[in-house]
Amino acid sequence: MSSVPAAGAARARVATRSRRGTPTPARQGRQLLLWIHILSSVSWMSQALALLVLLSRGGTEGAVAAHVLDTTVLVISANVSAMSGFLLSSTTPWGFFLHRWVLVKFLITVAQLVVGIAVLSPRLNEVADRAAADGQVTVPTGLLISTVIMASLIAFQGWVSVAKPWPRVPGRSRTKAPVPRPGIVAAAPVALVGDVLVFAILGQPIPVCSLTALIAALVGRRDGRREAERAGTSVS
Repeated sequence: MSSVPAAGAARARVATRSRRGTPTPARQGRQLLLWIHILSSVSWMSQALALLVLLSRGGTEGAVAAHVLDTTVLVISANVSAMSGFLLSSTTPWGFFLHRWVLVKFLITVAQLVVGIAVLSPRLNEVADRAAADGQVTVPTGLLISTVIMASLIAFQGWVSVAKPWPRVPGRSRTKAPVPRPGIVAAAPVALVGDVLVFAILGQPIPVCSLTALIAALVGRRDGRREAERAGTSVS
């Protein structure tokens, strides 16, 4: 006679409550996580457009204001948007590599973060430093184009989230993927708030809280996959 592992039974009870419409910490956590993701993504796109306006106007004040915007509102919006997206993927059955639309969003987000940190921010810093030093402002055309591309890609990701235009990744199982324990899901939004507080204190976007939550969620998914395999259900 076999028995269901305690963790699996707990997840089953939570799933039953959720299907019945009863609010659960995990369900409320996912809803709050989704709200934070939408809000921060819109903020990220808005700040990218604001950079375009400030830089295209020319002048010292515009360049300095763009630099301030980039190192405050934009950077924390991008950080929260990216990490909330990663946490949504890791705490829901969507996963990272099961559905093409999720995979496309993931790759775009990673590319934007890499290019923004390694290329765009340093170039903007150079423009602001020259403007503050001698009052001369020469904004590279590539920097202006980059802000347009950034905002456009975020808007495209929003459309992809709504339309979900592509099928599953070939070769992946159609079995519903496991999710981590409800406590981990409920803690994910709190971790994002923690990142904002760290930024407010240190002035640097260090996602230590959300990374901790992400690792816990990934470990939870792994444990859920092992439980499913022991129960005779194969999950990719």
